[in-house]
Amino acid sequence: MKNGALPLGTSSFAKLRESSQIYVDKTALIFQLASLTQNYFIARPRRFGKSLLISTIESLFRHGLRDFKGLKIASLWKRVRNLSSTASGFLHVDSGAYGGGMDAQSASDAAHCLWTSWNSLPIRQ
Repeated sequence: MKNGALPLGTSSFAKLRESSQIYVDKTALIFQLASLTQNYFIARPRRFGKSLLISTIESLFRHGLRDFKGLKIASLWKRVRNLSSTASGFLHVDSGAYGGGMDAQSASDAAHCLWTSWNSLPIRQ
């Protein structure tokens, strides 16, 4: 295997895999997370890999195993029949789209509105 570049600032899983950048395979943990039937809110400090993690999960649910060749999740995902078809959905909210100018109350109101809308979708019931 060729030595790849460090993925500094890379937040797109598909682009990271296409460009052969270094990636530490933690997809077995992502499989465990995806296999559970609970909702998750992921909040971590800045520069902690949230965007790449979400991009990885989003790629899995939108494109299946397209970007996961050679990674642990490829064999795990195939073993669990219909896991992707039983998923209740994937919601990716990017607070960066608001330019970081949202105060705490506005963010709380927006989150409540999204959560209420999400839980009222027919696929969630």
